[in-house]
Amino acid sequence: MEQEIILNEHNKQVCPPKHTVRCKVEQDDILDFQKLITKESFRHPKAYMMPIAGLLFCMSLLSNSGLAMWYLYIIPYLIAFPIGVPFIWRKNTKKAFNRMKDMGQLEYEISFYDTYFVATTAAGWQKTEYEQLNKICVSDNALFLMPSPSSAIIVPKDSLTDEILDFLISIQTASPNKNAAKKK
Repeated sequence: MEQEIILNEHNKQVCPPKHTVRCKVEQDDILDFQKLITKESFRHPKAYMMPIAGLLFCMSLLSNSGLAMWYLYIIPYLIAFPIGVPFIWRKNTKKAFNRMKDMGQLEYEISFYDTYFVATTAAGWQKTEYEQLNKICVSDNALFLMPSPSSAIIVPKDSLTDEILDFLISIQTASPNKNAAKKK
């Protein structure tokens, strides 16, 4: 594998990448990311506002029957919500996978440098400084480099060495104003 050399403005060589990874995103990786986003969002009270507002709306429509039987409103919600969420995850996963497939972003290469990484796809490339990352999350099968709370660059863990994995986690934990790397 050839090592990419980045040139600066004066055409002087800058160090080669620490590690280069070829990635292929699978539907299971996107599903893991969907689950991660959902779990993270429900740690914040704002995420509960919409379901509670919907429940209160339903209760107000049925208020003629009285609130003496409040459990008739709550129990169906508590049953339907956990059953419905996995279906929503799968639907969103399929949409995201097909969108990435159409855009040619299922296969890409990531080169890790000291202060940034470069992700290259068939459609183009993107340079991201580590300090621009919102957080780095680790699941059983993948590492999620998250530039925003709802998007991520997915890197399969089996393509990373322990050295680069420790390096990426240390970058995140060294930043005092960011969330620490979260392990699933």
